[in-house]
Amino acid sequence: MKQISNPSVNELAEILMAQLLERGFAMSAVDRANLYATYLSDFMEKNGLQVYDESIGAEFLKYLSLRFSVETNGNLKLFIARVNAIVHQESFVTHVKMSEPVKLPAAFENILTDYKEHCKTKGLRSSSIRKREFCCRAFLSSLAHTEINGSIA
Repeated sequence: MKQISNPSVNELAEILMAQLLERGFAMSAVDRANLYATYLSDFMEKNGLQVYDESIGAEFLKYLSLRFSVETNGNLKLFIARVNAIVHQESFVTHVKMSEPVKLPAAFENILTDYKEHCKTKGLRSSSIRKREFCCRAFLSSLAHTEINGSIA
C-alpha cells in the first residue's frame, strides 16, 4: 500500500478540503474539517510531533473523547478516518462504522429497554430509535463510570 511520505497536517487538511469541495459537501462540513485539522495540529505541536501517522490519529481521538459530545466524537472519528485514507492513498471515506454498543449495568439496560419501547409506541422510526439509543447508552455509561450504580427504582 503506497503512502504519502512525511505528511504534515496542513498538507493533509488541504487535500481533505479539496476532496470535500469536489464532492459537493456544504461549506459547514469543510469548515468543521478545517477546525478539526486545527485541533489535530495543536495536539501534534503540544506533543512535539511534526509528521502525521495513524497512531497519532488514534491518540488524538483518545485525547479528545471526553471533551466532546457523542456526535462530535463521531465527526472526529470520521475526520481521522478520512485523513488516514489520504495518508494511505485509499478511496474517500464516506462514513465510519459505529462502535459496538457499550455494556451497561442491568438496571441501566432495563431503563434503556423501557425507553426504546416508549419510542416505538410514539411512532419513531427504527433509525431514530437507534440514534437515541446510542446517545443514551453513552450517557448511561458515563453515569456508570462515575459510580452511579443504576439503583433507580
